[in-house]
Amino acid sequence: RPRFRKLAAETNADCSEPLLSPDGRWLAYQRVARTDDDGLYVRRVDGSGTPRRIVKPESEYVGYWATGWSANGRELLVVRGSKGKQDLLLLPFNANSDQPGELVELHAGPSDEFAASFSPRGGHIAFETDESGHHEVYISTYSSDGATGLPIAVSDGEGHRPLWSPDGSRLYFLSSQRGLLAIDVSYQPSLTFSEPKVILEQETTDLFQQRFEILSGDRVLIVRRGELEGE
Repeated sequence: RPRFRKLAAETNADCSEPLLSPDGRWLAYQRVARTDDDGLYVRRVDGSGTPRRIVKPESEYVGYWATGWSANGRELLVVRGSKGKQDLLLLPFNANSDQPGELVELHAGPSDEFAASFSPRGGHIAFETDESGHHEVYISTYSSDGATGLPIAVSDGEGHRPLWSPDGSRLYFLSSQRGLLAIDVSYQPSLTFSEPKVILEQETTDLFQQRFEILSGDRVLIVRRGELEGE
């Protein structure tokens, strides 16, 4: 459309971490105001209806935000942040029901797990974790009951914010030393992947940090800050 309109905006509350559903009909976002109305919400992109809370935090010191939406629209990858710790969970979503689904822990060990996304092919997720002592990107299988396969590291020494190509054949991630990298992924007869290769040099990615999306045709949408702008 030729002009913007507010979709999730409330007085005295932060509405952030937006995530569109694959069909473009829903937006998930985090609401934070240190009140009892905080939580993870969804609402229709056309502005109809009212926002629906799908996760209520246990306290004002716990936050939830969505990082991935399955291709069929029925599941969300959700990060739970509490006292500096981040865990990865799975949340069922039913667009036709006002009843929230039940959160299931996927990766909730002693390390931090976050920045997760679903493979468009289904059955696999990619996520970032500091389990090795530094940030790496892993791929694992998953099922709706929370069971996961053994995570496989796909980055080499460092990896941040993995995002899949629309067809699931490539996985992109960031490295502060090298830039934007990509691996080719094959699912049959078993999961295999190529060595990471540089898509954009580190000097370019410095200007947009982690603000990017992958479009069809392996195009990269970048939100850059000006060279003279501060952090």
